[in-house]
Amino acid sequence: MTPKRCSLANMGRMPDFRFQELFELGEDSTPYRKLGGDFVRVVHAGGREILQVEREALVQLATAAFDDIAHLLRPGHLAQLRKILDAVPVGQLTTPELTRHGVEMYAICGKRESKADTPMKRKKREQVVSERFEKQSKAYLARLRREALIEHK
Repeated sequence: MTPKRCSLANMGRMPDFRFQELFELGEDSTPYRKLGGDFVRVVHAGGREILQVEREALVQLATAAFDDIAHLLRPGHLAQLRKILDAVPVGQLTTPELTRHGVEMYAICGKRESKADTPMKRKKREQVVSERFEKQSKAYLARLRREALIEHK
């Protein structure tokens, strides 16, 4: 199967511009969760309070962050994007949206059901990413330990 060519010249009439405030502040509906474990505590040293974070907390946090980023962290965003893209006919553009990355539009060149990302492939990819991250986090932690400065008064 050869890919379809899509050019803006063939896209038809561009949708009307809709002004949107640059940084709209509102209710935060991001789903947060607490990671397991008791890896953070306050210790007193030299008359100061110091937050002590164990290595495992950083590993769990980074692993969870990579996993969440892979799924765009916001399930509501994916559903909203799907709804928008499904409503746009082939050969048309979505309405321009002002985002933190600039003005974004999607050109719909064709639609078909994707079977490329099976659960098995996703699991294997997540495993590879997790292993790669574990290796990078160990190297980063080793560098932090080498470069750490302990101040004793």
